[in-house]
Amino acid sequence: MSEPILLLPLHKDAILPGETRTFALPSLDVATLRWLQGRAGELAGFVTVTSPVEMPALVSGRWGTLAKILAVEPENATLLGVRRMRIATAVGQGAPFQGTWTGEPVAATDMPGLLDEGARMLEALRTGALPGAEQWQDRLPGALLGLVRALATPAELVQSQQATPERALRQFTQRLLQTRPERDAHRTLERLTVERAVQPQDPEVRRRLWSECVEVMRALDLYDPDQGADESDLARLQKRLMVAGLPKEAREMARRELRLLRGMKADHHDYATYLGHLDFMARLPWTPDAPRPVDLDAVSHALDREHTGLVKPKQRILEYLAVRKLGGAAASTVLCLVGPPGVGKTTIAQAIAEAMGRKFARVALGGVHDEAELRGFRLSYVAASSGRILQAMALSGSASAVVLLDEIDKLGVDRGRSPGGALLEILDPAQNQHFRDNYLSVGYDLSHVLFICTANDAGKIDPILRDRLELIELEGYTLPEKVAIGLDHLWPRIVKDSGLGKLPALSAATMRGIVEGYTREPGVRQAQRALASLTRARALARARGESDTVQVSDEEVLAVLGPRRFQHGVAQSTLPPGVATGLSVSGEGGALLFIEIAVMAPSRPGGGRIRMTGQLGSVLKESVYTALALLRADPRAYGLRPAALQRDLHVHLPDGATPKDGPSAGCAVLVALVSALSGQPARAEVAMTGEISLQGKVLPVGGVRAKVLAAERAGIAEVVLPAMNLGDVPAGTQVRVHAVEHVREVVALVLQRAPVRDGAQA
Repeated sequence: MSEPILLLPLHKDAILPGETRTFALPSLDVATLRWLQGRAGELAGFVTVTSPVEMPALVSGRWGTLAKILAVEPENATLLGVRRMRIATAVGQGAPFQGTWTGEPVAATDMPGLLDEGARMLEALRTGALPGAEQWQDRLPGALLGLVRALATPAELVQSQQATPERALRQFTQRLLQTRPERDAHRTLERLTVERAVQPQDPEVRRRLWSECVEVMRALDLYDPDQGADESDLARLQKRLMVAGLPKEAREMARRELRLLRGMKADHHDYATYLGHLDFMARLPWTPDAPRPVDLDAVSHALDREHTGLVKPKQRILEYLAVRKLGGAAASTVLCLVGPPGVGKTTIAQAIAEAMGRKFARVALGGVHDEAELRGFRLSYVAASSGRILQAMALSGSASAVVLLDEIDKLGVDRGRSPGGALLEILDPAQNQHFRDNYLSVGYDLSHVLFICTANDAGKIDPILRDRLELIELEGYTLPEKVAIGLDHLWPRIVKDSGLGKLPALSAATMRGIVEGYTREPGVRQAQRALASLTRARALARARGESDTVQVSDEEVLAVLGPRRFQHGVAQSTLPPGVATGLSVSGEGGALLFIEIAVMAPSRPGGGRIRMTGQLGSVLKESVYTALALLRADPRAYGLRPAALQRDLHVHLPDGATPKDGPSAGCAVLVALVSALSGQPARAEVAMTGEISLQGKVLPVGGVRAKVLAAERAGIAEVVLPAMNLGDVPAGTQVRVHAVEHVREVVALVLQRAPVRDGAQA
C-alpha cells in the first residue's frame, strides 16, 4: 500500500539505510536547505538525481531512502538513513515534492551474509580492484577505523588511538581472533596437523602431506611433475592445458594432439595447425564462475546511472532478470533490445554485465552470411579458425560472461547457408550445453552465458529465431530526456575526451536549443556530434593561445554549428486539399508519412477507378481499399455526395524509392480522401495513426511511442491515435494527444468540422 511522503533531491549523492551523513551544497540545493530549517526530528524521502529536470516526472519507480533529519545548520544538514523505499508517484513545482512510496517489510539483518559480502569486497580491493569513486584511498582508512569503533570496547578504543591505522587494525583483529570459539573438532585437528606439518623438526610429515597433494593433482590432470624440468614451448603449453580445467573429451583430444606434436618436426606443415589448436583450447575458459545472486537493485541502479528515461524498457529488463533469478520457465528466452541507432542498446547490455559482476563481450553479426563464421572452420581448412562465439568467450576469459549479439537483424544468407540455424543452437538452452564448434571439435558448454541481442528492426529477424527472443523496444527519447542526457552524460565525457580539462558550463536552455535546432532523431548521436564540434572548436582556440569563456553561449553555438538546420514548428500553416499527415515507424525510428490524393475529371459511367504509386505494400493497399469502401458505403455521413466517389482517384506516398507497408495508415488515408473529395484542407499541425475497419472503428497499432516522438521532433502540435494505444504514449511529451474510437472523430478533429450524417452536401 502506498504511503504519502515529502520528497527531496540529492544531487549526485545518496544516503544509505543505517548511516549518518552530513550534506551541504551542491548535494542539497538552496531550496532544500531552506525547507529543512527547523525540521529536526522529522522524516522525509531522499532520492538521487543527476539533473534538476528529473524531478518530479522522471523519478517514479526509483529507489530512495527514508531518512530522519537529525540537525540542520545554515549551510548543511545531518541525516540518518532509516529504510529503503520505492517511489510510486511524485508531483510538485519545487522542493519539497509531494509523493507516495512503497517499501519491503523490514527484515532482520543477515549478519553472516553481511560479513561474507564485506570480506569479499575487501578481498577485491586487496587483489587490485579499482573502485569508481574519486579519492577513495583518502576515505577508506577512516571507514575501516569505523569498523573498530563499531566492535571495540571503550578500553580497546583507547589502545587503538595509540597506534597507526594499520597497526590498530592488526592489534584489534588479533584480539578478536582470540575470542573465536573452536566448536568443530575436526577443524581443530586439521589446524594442529597443518601447524605440525610446517615445523622443520617434522620433515616426514611435511613430505607425506605434499606427496598426497601431488598425487591428487596428477589424478586430476592439473600437474605432471615429469615435465617440470622441460622448459620448451610444448611443455609450457601442456602445463597450461593441465590447469585449464578441460572436460574429459577435451583432455583426451589434447593428449592425442600432444603425442602427435612430440613426434613431429617443427617445420612439418601440420605442426603450426595443431599447436594453434591446443593454444586456443588453453585460452578458452572451461569452468563457469562461482554462482552469484542477481542483485536486482544493483542492476536498477546501474541502468538509472547510465541511462535517463526508458522507464518501461528498464522495468522489463528487471522483470526478465527476476524470472531468470527465480529459475522460471521463461528464463530460457533471450533478451533482445530493439530500437533505432543511438538509443543506448549496447550501453544497456554493458550496464547489465557491470551490475551482475560478469565479463562483457560483443559479437558483431552485421553482414555475417555463413554459419561457419559462427561455428568455425575445420582443422582441415588452410585458414582454419574458431567461430566468432568462441573467440568472444576466449577474449572475455569467463565461461559465465554476458555476450552481446549485435545487429541480429542484419544476418545475411549465402547460397542457402544461413547462420540462423547456428544461432538457434547457440541460444537454445536445450542444445547449447554441448555446442560444437567446427574448429574446436569438442563440445563446449554455453549454458552459463547470458546472451543479449540487439536489432534495429524486429520485423527483419527470422520468425523462428524471433520466437526464442524476449523483445524489449527502445523507441527513443523525449526532448527533456535528451536535454538531461546531454548535460549529465554526453557533455562531461566529451569535454574529458577533448582534453579541455575544466568542464565549461552548458545551460539547459542552450542544450535544448542544440537538440531542437540541430538534431532530429530518436537517439542522441547527432547531439553527441554537435557537442563534440563545440569542444573541438574550443580545443583549437585554446591550442592557439586564445582565451575562452566559462559559459557556452548561444552565439558560440551559432558560430560553430552554423544556422539552425531544423525549425521547431510546421513549415506551412495549411496543407492543400487531398493531403494528410500520417505517422510511420521503421528500423530508424518514427517519421512523418504524407499521403497525397488527387481527384481526376469525371470518368465514364461505372468509373471510380483508383491508382496507387509510391511502392505501397499489400497491407497498405488494403487500407486504401478499406477507407474507400467505407466512404462509398455511407458518403453522406462524411459530408460527401455519392457522385463524387465515382471519379477516378490517384493515391501517392512521396519518396517513391522507399517501399512502404504496414497496418497503421487507415485513418490518414480516409482523412486524405475526405479532404480531396470535399475540397477542405486538413490541419497541418495534426498528425494521425491508426487502422480502420469497415465499421469505422479505429484499431490499435504498434510503434506509438516512436511515432509520437517523431511528431514532437517535427514540430507537430497534436496527434490522433487509437484509444487503446493511450497507454503507449511516452511520459513528458509536449504533443497534445487525442484518443479516438471511431473514424468520424478523426475527421471532426483534423478537418475542424462535425461530420454530417444526413443530407450533407459536398
